[in-house]
Amino acid sequence: MKLLVRVIEAKNMPAMDPNGSIDPYVKLKVGHQRFKTKVVKKCLNPSWCDEFSFKVEDLKEQLVVSVLNEDKYFNDDFVGSVEIPISSVFDKVDKSLGTVWYPLQPKKKSKIKDCGEILLTICFSQNSPQSDLQSLVENGTVSPAGSSTDSIVSPPMKSEEAIGLIKEEKSNKEKLSSLISHIFNRNNELLPPPATNKITEVPEVPQTVETEEQSSSNFEELMKKLEEKDEGNEMPANLRGGIMLDQMYAISPSELNSFLFSSESNYLKQMAKIQGSTDLQVGSWKFDTESGNLKRVLTYVKAPSRLIKSIKAIEDQTYLKANGKCFSVLASVNTPEAPYASNYRVEILTSISPGPELPSGDVCSHLVFSWRMNFLHNTMMKGMIEGGARQGVKESFEQVASLLSEKLKAVDVKEVGSEKEQALASLHVEKQSDWKLAVQYFANFTVISTY
Repeated sequence: MKLLVRVIEAKNMPAMDPNGSIDPYVKLKVGHQRFKTKVVKKCLNPSWCDEFSFKVEDLKEQLVVSVLNEDKYFNDDFVGSVEIPISSVFDKVDKSLGTVWYPLQPKKKSKIKDCGEILLTICFSQNSPQSDLQSLVENGTVSPAGSSTDSIVSPPMKSEEAIGLIKEEKSNKEKLSSLISHIFNRNNELLPPPATNKITEVPEVPQTVETEEQSSSNFEELMKKLEEKDEGNEMPANLRGGIMLDQMYAISPSELNSFLFSSESNYLKQMAKIQGSTDLQVGSWKFDTESGNLKRVLTYVKAPSRLIKSIKAIEDQTYLKANGKCFSVLASVNTPEAPYASNYRVEILTSISPGPELPSGDVCSHLVFSWRMNFLHNTMMKGMIEGGARQGVKESFEQVASLLSEKLKAVDVKEVGSEKEQALASLHVEKQSDWKLAVQYFANFTVISTY
């Protein structure tokens, strides 16, 4: 039995971008089947007219339709969603809900309450109604008394075979386990849904293909390629978690960029030694075949502490901008073995830009590290995790500042001094009495990167 969904249009979308617009697209999910529409650029009332087909094996499942705003640099923004029980479609006389405007519901505690509406056509279609219903009866989804097919009609819209339909049949035991799991985790407070690809909001770096040209290119050549591809966009804004370091150094921006990110630099090894990290593996910089961005992956093991054992970290680094004068690199850190690790990522943005000319005539660079906690799923542990991460960020900042002061000459600029004090004040960790030990626990692994 197939469920057909036509995503027609949406209206009154909230402005999510600084320019007062939005780049919306729609994601659809039934069980493990997931699809998405194309992105409509800069439109508050977008139109898609896309059709999708889902194979239905359990009437207890729900159709989840979510609207998101595409973000060029960071994770896409959630706009709103609507959930429709599959059983509500099947219970209709003509097995169709027709074409209806559905109000989009925001996330809990979201500041945006009016998320707009989406126009959907939802109905069932089956080439062999009797065989489909017989399958549901055998699986215990529909009782024989309710298996009459006299009222089933074809929907008023054309269907296309969707790609990637589930081919494996579910056993009754698997369905029961799935139902129990849904009951206990329906609020998504402690355990997130199973991790898949980007459709579940988990930011994953797409697979890259290393060509002979890329493997033989040195770091300077890669930077020249990025400079040639630069479209003149502005530097990404600092992340909202706060500024860890805001300092000027007597070194050119390109040299500072090489010091921090070149494969030939010893900076990562020196930082790992200071932090006690082991098994540091630094991947090669490679151009991603889909996005065209320059990326690499780091892995390392954080030293054990009195609260936790050694824990592995995976860090994805991506160049957001490199034009020869300004450089911006986003690092997304994941610690898969840590508790609640699938709920969040720690993101660190490194920004390098030209500083003012020094009295001596020498050049200098302005280096800024900013961070944020990117929560992928709701969890009641959010406050504790973020508090621990903030403390971990502060400790890492002190180690980074110490190493940079040894290797580079800091420029003493009065304006920078005041901003630095404000940045340090923003990272102050408030006392949390009963939660103090727990905060210290999460501080050991939430931020272990910062190079």
